[in-house]
Amino acid sequence: MPAMGPAMGPTIVPHIFRFNGDALEICGPYMTVDRPTDFEGPGMVIMHRPSAIDEENKVKPIEGLTEREKIFGYITEFTKILPEKKLEEPSPMDSPDVQQKKVLDGIKFQNGVHKVETMYGESTIETIFVIMSKNGILSL
Repeated sequence: MPAMGPAMGPTIVPHIFRFNGDALEICGPYMTVDRPTDFEGPGMVIMHRPSAIDEENKVKPIEGLTEREKIFGYITEFTKILPEKKLEEPSPMDSPDVQQKKVLDGIKFQNGVHKVETMYGESTIETIFVIMSKNGILSL
């Protein structure tokens, strides 16, 4: 039997998708690697094309900000996306609706993290980690 791991290459996880009006519907397996046969359950995601990007979702330029302003801006934006309670992993014991909500909550958080990290860049994040490490807030 061949060794398992990165040498085997990526795991292929089959999804199904369809266009439904202005929406892209994608359904992937959940708690299995089997291809879904219908568009329902916790692996179901519906993406709508936005009619317009509102001010809240526009990436704001940070050129011209001082390093201190970038750090403060990053921390401010990051705290806005933090969930009110700890994100929970979906469980097989959860109803399909609860499973889907947990998955979507995780995706929403990761999307927010990506947006903030893209806006402020790696150098700002590295500076924050160095400051936190020097002050005993973070162990690297």
